[in-house]
Amino acid sequence: MLLAHRDGGRLYAGRRLRDLSLVTAMEGPLAVLTGAGLSLSLAVLAAQSVLDLTVGFVIEEQHRASHESGEYAAEDCRALVGDSFPLTAAASEPMLAPADDRYAEALELLIAGVGVRLAEGRGASPKA
Repeated sequence: MLLAHRDGGRLYAGRRLRDLSLVTAMEGPLAVLTGAGLSLSLAVLAAQSVLDLTVGFVIEEQHRASHESGEYAAEDCRALVGDSFPLTAAASEPMLAPADDRYAEALELLIAGVGVRLAEGRGASPKA
């Protein structure tokens, strides 16, 4: 939905809940996460992390699509960094993978991290 609107990520970023009809968008996921064993604090952090990942990803994708910074190509990255930074040069290939694949993988990593916390019995908020 955010990608469908020009600057959708930037327009959404930083918005705060002002419409009570949207409460179910927050209540449902929090109920699932706390029901699975996360403290409310960590459930909020997990939900916010998904939102932050999504909005940041959309902003980056919309910027790439705008071509404001020119075309990005793996060959250009390799030429820029040369042989001194082989991992950085090679990283340009996965960075240019299809956006849906990159987003799905990033979301899966985030969810797996929550799963690890639950599996280890660390669903409660850490003490500061």
